Amino acid sequence: MSSSSPRLDAEIEKYLADSENATSPAIKAKSRRIRISTTEPKTMTAGAINKELDRLDARSSELTDRMIEDGRGNERPSDYRKKTDSLSLEKNEVADRRMRLRIEIENRYGPGAPRRLPIGKAGSR
Repeated sequence: MSSSSPRLDAEIEKYLADSENATSPAIKAKSRRIRISTTEPKTMTAGAINKELDRLDARSSELTDRMIEDGRGNERPSDYRKKTDSLSLEKNEVADRRMRLRIEIENRYGPGAPRRLPIGKAGSR
């Protein structure tokens, strides 16, 4: 189940409809949206956190590519954080979830935590 709001879903549907008219297959391929997990990070295993971070990192990269294609490659997070277009909203949603997972890694591992949890070490919380 997605944690997105109905407004976000409507914005994304509008973007997807608009992208149907786009000529670039790359734009069409990158307009697919992933589901953002709503699982509480403290209940997830180390492997599950790492796997979700891998998915979110890949999606964040795709969204950055789309921003560049749309001529928005120079925008800072503080710029698109305030915007309400579908691209900005999804970028924010991905960033928020990544931050929650990274906080959980730091809570389990302590200061100086690696970007990913070691599998089989540090256990669950």
